[in-house]
Amino acid sequence: MEERMILDEKYMENRRENKRMRKKPEQMEILKKEFELSTVWSYSHKVKIAKAIGMTFHQVSKWNWDYRKKMGLSTKREAKKGASTKE
Repeated sequence: MEERMILDEKYMENRRENKRMRKKPEQMEILKKEFELSTVWSYSHKVKIAKAIGMTFHQVSKWNWDYRKKMGLSTKREAKKGASTKE
């Protein structure tokens, strides 16, 4: 029983450390401004944005992907999927 309590405590500590963080308002503002300039971002542009606002490349890519979907814009995968189903 004591071993289980120790494991539960370690689990809770890790969970607190790995808690998902919201993007800061400043980060969101920059992401939205960049999106207004261009909805499709190259790899190097995503890297530049990520470094400028203190996020990872993957966080920036995911935000761009999700925001494009939210705005109703197609993604590269959807464009390919649509082209293959029309044949």
